[in-house]
Parts: sequence; C-alpha cells; structure tokens
Amino acid sequence: MDITVTPTPERPPWVQNAWTLTDLLGRPLGSILEEPDRRFFIDPEGRGAALMAKVDRGPHPSLEEALTAIEKHAPCTCRLVP
Repeated sequence: MDITVTPTPERPPWVQNAWTLTDLLGRPLGSILEEPDRRFFIDPEGRGAALMAKVDRGPHPSLEEALTAIEKHAPCTCRLVP
C-alpha cells in the first residue's frame, strides 16, 4: 500500500505545519502535525488507525523520521507530494 503525504493549510492554531495522509484512492488515513520546537506527531484516523496500530506516534525530530516510523511498522510506502 502507498500512502500519499500532502501538505495542508488546514491545521489547528497550535500546529506550525500539517500533512494529510491518504491512500491512493484518496481515502483519509490521518495526518502528521508539526508542533513548536520541530516535534512531529503522527495522528492516524479511520482506516489509518488499524494500519498504523504499532507505529510510534512521536514526537519525532523531523517529518522524514515520522514517515520512516510509518514505513517501518506498517506495510506501506510513504510518498511526499510537494
């Protein structure tokens, strides 16, 4: 399974950056949120909760580290869309 990682302008006010996680059909799997001090958290939802059940949700020191954690524990490849 591939996960598409897309930057999103819609985010809570306490979050600096956010990325949406979707499958190839565009179904939501969750998000990655960057909080102050470069702390990245994985927030699975819906189908993503089961897919990422064993994934360390963070904090991670970078977006790359968060994506690596997902790929390490879930049967998927993350693809970042610029």
